[in-house]
Amino acid sequence: MPDETKISKKGCSHNISFLYPILKTLNYCILCSSFISDKINIIKTIKPFDLDKTQEVYPFLFWLIKELETPLKYCLDIKNEYKNTRPCIIQNMKNICSIFYLSIKTFFLSVEYFDIICSKALIDNVNTLKRVSLLCIILASKFLEDKQKAYEVQSTYKKNYQNNYSLDEIYILKLLDYKLNIFTTYDIIVDILNCGFILDGEKYDQKKLKFISKNLITILFTLTESNSYVNMTPKKIAISLIGFARDYLDLTPFVDGIKSLYMIDERNEQDYVKGMNTIKKKVKIEIKENSKNTKTNI
Repeated sequence: MPDETKISKKGCSHNISFLYPILKTLNYCILCSSFISDKINIIKTIKPFDLDKTQEVYPFLFWLIKELETPLKYCLDIKNEYKNTRPCIIQNMKNICSIFYLSIKTFFLSVEYFDIICSKALIDNVNTLKRVSLLCIILASKFLEDKQKAYEVQSTYKKNYQNNYSLDEIYILKLLDYKLNIFTTYDIIVDILNCGFILDGEKYDQKKLKFISKNLITILFTLTESNSYVNMTPKKIAISLIGFARDYLDLTPFVDGIKSLYMIDERNEQDYVKGMNTIKKKVKIEIKENSKNTKTNI
């Protein structure tokens, strides 16, 4: 049985049974969306969004998965064909996922497969890159979608491989080290959004908050076509996007609380600032004065 001792620190008075441990010195209250840090003896209270309350707020991927900080070796400077072709291929992958009504999680997983494979194998042929991308969608569908949908995707595109489908699939699996359960930037953003990211005590425009919280995934979805997407680690993309959202709300992107919460220090802070600025160059949000319509141009 959990200890029913109540937390008396400012900002959270719920008993410990509602606390979810993230790190040795960091807990999360699932009732008031507060981060309680023993190390610095303060509470980081987060403003939750109007999200589906049935969504789980764990397993807190951002804090637990060390691989998220490990950059891939893309070497885009020597992979010109990949660099030049990638935006069109990602766009085609979006179209395929849309045709088969695949989940957005499946799309992001297939993109992750594709970029990992292209980071390991020097592929300089457009048709080969396209076949690799199709295999990535098939594998992601097999891993995440129901059997019928995965079968439909595979049956439709298997003919593109003639008699080599099985061998090609095995080759792709080897390049992925047979690891299909890969946490993507999408997973991290969903994780953070479920917890919330606006520190308590900060003032912000509620309309803009509602807009940015509902469109953060859409912005990330569009960014996948940019080659900048593969120049950053999943963690860097996610936190840079959070900085972008806070900047949009006229808040300081990386205040001390944010830096403490997301483990940003003097050594890597400028990396996130650069990442945020890259996103700002790619994304333009227009809010029409005296209008209920808010749109995003990306």
